[in-house]
Amino acid sequence: MSQNASSTCKQRWRDNYFIGLDIGTHSVGWAVCDDEYHIPRIKGKRAWGVRLFEKANPAAARRGFRSARRRAAREKLRIKYLRRIFAPLIDPIDPGFFKRMDDAFFMSPDKLFEHADSADGKLCALIEVPDDAHSNDVILYDKQLDAQPSKHALAQTNTLFNDPDYTDKDYHDDFPTIWHLRKYLIELTQDCADDSDAMLETLALDTSRDYLDTDKKCVASGANNANKRVDARHYYLAILHMLKNRGHFLYSGEFSIGNSFAEVWQRFEGLAEQHGFLFIEDAQDKMKELVASTDTLNDRKRKAKELLATDRMTTIAEEQEAASAWDDATGAGDKPELSASKRAETLLNMILGSKTDLAKLFALDEKTDLEFKKGLEEQQDKLDKLSDEELALVEAAKQIYDFGKLENILNGETMLSSAVVNLYETHKEHLALLKRVVPDAGGNRHFYHDEWVDGDKDITYVAYARGARSKDGKKHIRVSQEDFVKTCRELAQKAEPSPEQEELLDLLSETKHAQFMPLQKGFFQGIVPNQLHGSELKLVLQALINSYPCFASQNTCFANDPTSVLDTKKITSMLAVRYPYWAGPLGEVAGQKTAETQEAINERQRPWFVKLPGEENSKVYPWNFSAVINQADTATKFIKRMTGKCSYLYDQPVLPKCSPMYQKYMVLNDINSIKLNGRRIGDDPNSIALKQSIFTQLFCKRPKVSVKDIRAFIKNETGELYTVAIADADDDAGRKINSSMSTYYDLAEIFGANFAEDATNQSKLESAVLSITSLPDSPELVLQSMMALFADDLAAAKVTEEQLQQLSKKQYAGWGKLSKMLLEEINAINKDTGELKADVTILSQMWKTNKNFNELVKSTGSQFIPAIDAHNRNIATSDPTQMVLDSWASPPVKRSILQAYKIETSLFA
Repeated sequence: MSQNASSTCKQRWRDNYFIGLDIGTHSVGWAVCDDEYHIPRIKGKRAWGVRLFEKANPAAARRGFRSARRRAAREKLRIKYLRRIFAPLIDPIDPGFFKRMDDAFFMSPDKLFEHADSADGKLCALIEVPDDAHSNDVILYDKQLDAQPSKHALAQTNTLFNDPDYTDKDYHDDFPTIWHLRKYLIELTQDCADDSDAMLETLALDTSRDYLDTDKKCVASGANNANKRVDARHYYLAILHMLKNRGHFLYSGEFSIGNSFAEVWQRFEGLAEQHGFLFIEDAQDKMKELVASTDTLNDRKRKAKELLATDRMTTIAEEQEAASAWDDATGAGDKPELSASKRAETLLNMILGSKTDLAKLFALDEKTDLEFKKGLEEQQDKLDKLSDEELALVEAAKQIYDFGKLENILNGETMLSSAVVNLYETHKEHLALLKRVVPDAGGNRHFYHDEWVDGDKDITYVAYARGARSKDGKKHIRVSQEDFVKTCRELAQKAEPSPEQEELLDLLSETKHAQFMPLQKGFFQGIVPNQLHGSELKLVLQALINSYPCFASQNTCFANDPTSVLDTKKITSMLAVRYPYWAGPLGEVAGQKTAETQEAINERQRPWFVKLPGEENSKVYPWNFSAVINQADTATKFIKRMTGKCSYLYDQPVLPKCSPMYQKYMVLNDINSIKLNGRRIGDDPNSIALKQSIFTQLFCKRPKVSVKDIRAFIKNETGELYTVAIADADDDAGRKINSSMSTYYDLAEIFGANFAEDATNQSKLESAVLSITSLPDSPELVLQSMMALFADDLAAAKVTEEQLQQLSKKQYAGWGKLSKMLLEEINAINKDTGELKADVTILSQMWKTNKNFNELVKSTGSQFIPAIDAHNRNIATSDPTQMVLDSWASPPVKRSILQAYKIETSLFA
């Protein structure tokens, strides 16, 4: 080929070419062809190849680590604030108290502290105690000068108490666990209420150094408590335990066994109805008994079947009878399945503690076993397979399971401390009985030696109580209660027959083994609500005020704190505060070794919160969060930033999945594709009115609709029996249609059908659902926004505050893929004349015709595509990369698109 011909060919393919791309998550294959399908050369090489790159990972895992660090930093800050509050009470009597706690995890030679008698305040270290020294004294030396000081100081060999007449040993003898201390301080408050003057006289304290004098000891009243010292350090330890183990925040308002379970069950039942699960009317009370019952799992599962109800409250027998009638009438074999009842039964069994395959509940591709007793955090990889709606249902079911565990722990007690102390005493009694019964135990604390140590078993009492190394020493094991009970039963059966053996075997029986040697650890953070800790904190603070009357009016100095809050209020706020996830980093710094300016902190953490006017320079504390942060603006700013974008209009936010508008689109998209006797419903000229009747009479009247319901409705309307087929009917869910008008159903129940259907109210109802979806953890803020949204309706008595409260408690989760503008504000354009067709929108056409979304938007000659393209051209930026980054796509898809774009730009730069 001549040079001119080659140049002509080269120019031709550069003017007329196309690129083939094979886009994947890890690579992009590409090839360039001209209009004659020749692969040209670029820089001497054939223009085809593959670009390899590392897959982009979603931000969820990284966000989880960041959130954990933020929670840990806030816990350190709570401890720091608590120390600052208690310092005026503790420092005069024990200046090394906090330092001993900080050094608790160090070996003795590594415990550095400031010598109290040293003028220069240099760090000193411990050395061996001389024989003639006091047992609680040590010799200190200066590490820099290697010179021995002239005075002795109190030894730091103890962790908490190091007084001459009260050490850690005395403390642990008085209070075996921290729960014993909490219970004791609560009882002090009750005793003080009975005899206020006597208690105040007994608890009179002097915060000076003379507090350690024996004649000024703080000794509680009562013969059994005569040797227990109650001073500020005891109060600090009890309150510190509450602030470090605050419990969960799943319940709103005051907690009570009856009311709180009703709140949990209503949330669960509402989510279950969205998935097609229905229960009998009095299922709440019966389920409450089942989750707290000590019966065997099989017995409880059998009773749970009685709580199931099928659609329209028909029984399974009636469903089978209707299916037989359908077979007789049509001769067809497509009898409706009863899998909806089976799935509901599986859901209840999961609540009762049974291992459950999530694939039997939801549309998963593979078997995914989930067990509540292992906790959800440990099974996060399985939860990642669920959608937002499915995850919300599982979390609601877990709350009911946890409620049963909590009721078993409380066992009739109103105070958590008393219940946990009872667990301790029960464990102690059972252990003593086990030692007496097990063969060759002889009362020795190493009773399990012959069977569990010298043998080849890893199941030991130590491994059950706190964990131990395995026999080969390669791993740390924690024995479950079931395995421990099984081994104990085998040992007990070898014992000599006696009344004690019968008593032990009875405790180890299948019906009672769950109460055998209960443990105190491993459940509180995930099961105990914050309100139980809060009720105890109030009583402990009351005892503290009784001991230190000045504490009731004390307000220590916190720099940059614009409020004047009492220390007692600060402490209760630190326990009860729960920063919402949308608040983000609040400029908190814990454990920083170098000073940082607020600007440096903000640059590092990149906070997005908005402060109220006049509070721009105020620091955020747990007790002034509401007084400093503009919660409404902060939440709005965060939600707008995190909400995804429409699949077609790239700058428009998507609608919530439970939005009435989006649900209407989903339902119409399904029923417009219905086939009657194999023919599309649109082929019948009278089908539009029939389709609209199906929508208004079925979907707007029931939270879930099945194919059987549609078939019965059409027979009632037309008098003919049709076979009905619909693309989005889930056969595994009893042929329920996945889409529904559940939100409209809720709104009609709360406000009435007239209010829910009024066109003037649609915008407000959409905004209310948006608030619920955006702020699932902030019901107070949701209610506040609704009060402002429906202010005119409240004034006109069209709605009530009770109705708004009822709506704010609804659980709506998940986001759609389309925007409000796409469905209702983009008008069709006549391609021939270019005229805009007013009032012709996608949603109106789906209602007036039998065309689904794809037929209206993606088909050839669509009248909506020109308007969509025009909108996107108006918002297009000069940087295509930024358009991709701002799109709705996931991180792996974005990276693949950007890599494909880089291929094109590098080839023809």
